[in-house]
Amino acid sequence: MPIYKLKLDGNATLNLKAIILREKYLNSEYKGKEASYTQASARWIKEKTPYGKIFAEGGINDIRTDNAIFILGKTEESLELFIGGGLKQKINDKTSWSAKTSYKLVDSKADITDSGDDEDGGVFDLRGSLFYNYKGIDGTGSLGYGFYDAKGDYKDNTSTEFRLKAVYPMNLWTPSLEIKVQGKKSSSNDPRKGVTPKDTTTIYNLKANYKMQSNLRLDFSYQNKKQTSNVKSSEYSGTILKCSVIYLY
Repeated sequence: MPIYKLKLDGNATLNLKAIILREKYLNSEYKGKEASYTQASARWIKEKTPYGKIFAEGGINDIRTDNAIFILGKTEESLELFIGGGLKQKINDKTSWSAKTSYKLVDSKADITDSGDDEDGGVFDLRGSLFYNYKGIDGTGSLGYGFYDAKGDYKDNTSTEFRLKAVYPMNLWTPSLEIKVQGKKSSSNDPRKGVTPKDTTTIYNLKANYKMQSNLRLDFSYQNKKQTSNVKSSEYSGTILKCSVIYLY
């Protein structure tokens, strides 16, 4: 993830960033599953304005498979252009809030047999967050709303998200708890499923960070994820346990 920060006049900065992800399987039978993801973006940030900290950004996502050519995937799946902006404002010494919005234009290259599955279209997202500190607990609460206006009727949907997170630093230990509830509802009936698909996903994240040395720490995490739906084949649940050792240099 190369990042370049350029300082501008008037306490403003321009951050140029790229994300480069490539997968390669030794077994050639899996080459169609190899992911090639590239993102290039620019974000302009102004730290101090009458409205608080503000930013504007834009960029491109290139999504491909089959990394026969490792520099860039061979089979293009999707091309996305996005723009966005937002602000963060301080209420008092312990509380602040933020709002941001984004719009993404999707050009899907996938072959389809039913025009209702055409994913070309636009994705709008709006999010508001509240940040606070109470008796040493750093908390975040946020609400999100979005909609996908696609060419295919079966891909049109609206989405919502509710999130709460609390972090409590305790000397060498830093535990945190996060609860996230996401909803997604299609805008039209899918005759192949006999209903208008509606999903609800609930995620619990419990983490703990232990600082062994100034540049060495242990991370423990537990995640439980459950999705309920009016389409039986879309229901699932899963649990992930993970331990990581992180060395900073």
